[in-house]
Parts: sequence; C-alpha cells; structure tokens
Amino acid sequence: MGTLVKKLEKFDRPKKQGLTVTVSGLAGSGKTTIAQIIAQETGLEYVSAGKIFRDLAKKNGVTLEQFSATRSKDVDYMIDQKTLELARKGGVVLDGRITGWVAGTHAQIKIYTKAEDQEIAQRVALRDNKTLKKALKDVQDRNKSDVKAYKKTYGIDATNQTIYNYVLDNTFPTYKEIREMAKLIAEIVKKRFSKQLKTFKKR
Repeated sequence: MGTLVKKLEKFDRPKKQGLTVTVSGLAGSGKTTIAQIIAQETGLEYVSAGKIFRDLAKKNGVTLEQFSATRSKDVDYMIDQKTLELARKGGVVLDGRITGWVAGTHAQIKIYTKAEDQEIAQRVALRDNKTLKKALKDVQDRNKSDVKAYKKTYGIDATNQTIYNYVLDNTFPTYKEIREMAKLIAEIVKKRFSKQLKTFKKR
C-alpha cells in the first residue's frame, strides 16, 4: 500500500486505518460537487486540498492564477503531505487536483472528473463574476501551470486517467445529473465498503 508519487514515499506509512475516496480533476471540472455529495451520502469527512491552496493564495495577497504559476515546490509538498496523511488515516473524501496520485493505494475508490474548457469557463465566469473570455484564459492558464508544476515536481502527468476507478465527463450533464452521478457512486461505496463505513461512524 502507498502513494503513487515517488517523492512523497518518505512521508508515507504502511498501515492503512480506514476508507478513503479521492476525487481528482482540473479546475472547474465538477470535482468539488461530486466529492461533497459522496461525503454527504456516505457520512465520510470532506476535505478540500484546493481550499488549502486558495487560502495560501489569499494569505499571500495574489490571485489564484498568479499563485499557481509562481508557487514554490514547498507549497505542493506541504499540501500533498497533509493529503497523504489524511488518505492513510481514512474516513475521508479527498477533493483535489492530484489526490488520486497522492493517496495511491490508500484510496479504495479513485474518481477523475473532466470537462471541456469552454464549459468550465462558463461555470467559473458565473461563480467568480468574470467575463467568459477572462474565465477561459484563467482556466487554461491555471491548468497549464498546474500540469507543468506537477510534472516538474513529481514527474507525473496530472491528466493521466489510467489510475482511476471512475472517469466522469461533466461537460454536458446538468447540475442535477452530476448530483445523480455522485449519488450513484456513493451507493456503490456504501455497498462495497459497508463494514469500513460502520467502523468509521463508531469512532
């Protein structure tokens, strides 16, 4: 058992304590919605690696896109070490760009969400009150810098979907349909891992 990221192996521990679900994907792909619903339906704790990242950007007084492009390797290490620790402990749904990679075999279920840039930009424009042109540029710039950073820091391709149990294309589904997909996966989790869920809720 262990992380799929070589450079994080020194922070790993062999003992696995509980059920872990990861939801990964690039910005605006719907991973947060999916992760939150699965957590709500299963009773697992929801943790967002992205929130840690956004809080750091705010603390440094820069935009998310600026922070993404200029951050040091130490930032990724700090966030991913914490993610790995939570994955190993279990009882959690982890939402983040590369949580599937970081958790590795500590995660019983790994999900990847994706969507076309134009659709993502429309969501981001609505969410952040930006023009569609600005949102599209920000999404593309951030995704490009993130993929480049993960390749440079960890030697992994963050867009590689082969490590995941489920790949969800959220380009065209409505919000209601995305919720239905998340609930379907939550039902699979509850059926396949009922014993681990009961153990978690007793703690």
